[in-house]
Amino acid sequence: MGTMRAALILLGLGLALREVTPAAPVLGALESFNRHFSYYETPNEIALTITDTLTVTDADGDNINGGTVVVATYEAGDTLVVTDTTVSGVTNTYSAGTLTLSGSANAADYQTVLRSVKYFRPDTWGFEDNPNTHSKTFTFEVGPTPTANPNPNPSPNPNPNPNPNPNPNPNPNP
Repeated sequence: MGTMRAALILLGLGLALREVTPAAPVLGALESFNRHFSYYETPNEIALTITDTLTVTDADGDNINGGTVVVATYEAGDTLVVTDTTVSGVTNTYSAGTLTLSGSANAADYQTVLRSVKYFRPDTWGFEDNPNTHSKTFTFEVGPTPTANPNPNPSPNPNPNPNPNPNPNPNPNP
């Protein structure tokens, strides 16, 4: 486990050390869908299982440290919830169309969590009358949780004056 692995390569008579970047997790088998809606918790809340077939793999077996599911066509009232609470170590938060997953777990656990994500709205939207009137697009992503400085290029010094003495009066006796 880790963020980098090293490999030794025999080059003629010498050895060279090369950094090997771990393989990124891969999402696959996400079906396109025309889903039927089911009621969620109360009769006026309609829930949608987004995917039944999504797969999550990681070629080198490293744990995954986070991910997101985004309602790309977000409208106020759209909500994403994780319905499978059997996976330990993966937590989630939701805000304005983005479900953020965090915690270290293997690919199979993240697959279970992602397959359990449901989309719902606290109104019926008229689905009973015309279920094809509303279209939603969802994006899925898994991978390491960003830990880098979010501002890698800080702004230049706002005071370009090279004089370290802020007092312009050179006379020490006022």
